[in-house]
Amino acid sequence: MISSTLVNALGLLLIGAQHVRAASTVNIASSVKADTEFTVTVNTEGLDKWGGSERWSKFNVYLTLRLPDTAKTEAQVCILANSTNLGSLSGTKSAKVKIPADAAPDGARVMASVIIYESDPYGNLTSGTRTSDRATFQGGNAKWAEFENQGRALWIPDYIPCTSYACARECGVKHWDDIKEVKDISAYENTYGCMTSCSGTTLEPWSDFVATYYGGTVNDTDSASTTSAASASATASTTTSVSQTGTSASASSSTSTDTGAADKLLAGNFSLVVAVMLAGLAMF
Repeated sequence: MISSTLVNALGLLLIGAQHVRAASTVNIASSVKADTEFTVTVNTEGLDKWGGSERWSKFNVYLTLRLPDTAKTEAQVCILANSTNLGSLSGTKSAKVKIPADAAPDGARVMASVIIYESDPYGNLTSGTRTSDRATFQGGNAKWAEFENQGRALWIPDYIPCTSYACARECGVKHWDDIKEVKDISAYENTYGCMTSCSGTTLEPWSDFVATYYGGTVNDTDSASTTSAASASATASTTTSVSQTGTSASASSSTSTDTGAADKLLAGNFSLVVAVMLAGLAMF
């Protein structure tokens, strides 16, 4: 069965602004190189008044891309660092991450988005999404897919480590004819099934998804499979170290614009997400 994480995530798409309470700022350099470690700095000082370390324990870092559509949609596409421990909440935290060369084209505009939370990034105790300013991606070798050209994103990024995003993108390319004009939920089955086969992804089998949200029957012979969350953490570009300082982030880094989860997660997602959102909201 799909965990409550996805249900809460989809509900948060509509009411995410209610979760944007903590004042945190995300900073990255003005340019980042492919397959090269860089620092994401998160100012956590403002979290103390919202419960401090008793409430906040971890943070995730996501890759947000500015897509090439005419609206310049910004969408979270994959996870860079999963379940990084915060420790105490004094000063700032910094995580080391890498963006794979095949995650975006050379010259793409990239951002780091952060969610700070207790145990579930889309549960009740979450800071909402905070996103850095845009940086220029150097050394990328990907090509935009047609769904990206149209301002669409594939899925909730927690299920796709950035080391798997190129594979997931190819699924969107391969099955574009199925999903470019969606008439019902079945249009996504091939794309979804393809993504479950990408190493490191943690999507459930399609039959489980349908059974959870649309009252279908789980087919025990369903061949779609997923890897464990531990596998995703191992294969994703997760943090190699976490450091803490007693001062705010350096002024030389790009500063962030704080926005609600709805602003970032809703933008560009396939109409499937909207459909699931309505089904999941009743369970939220």
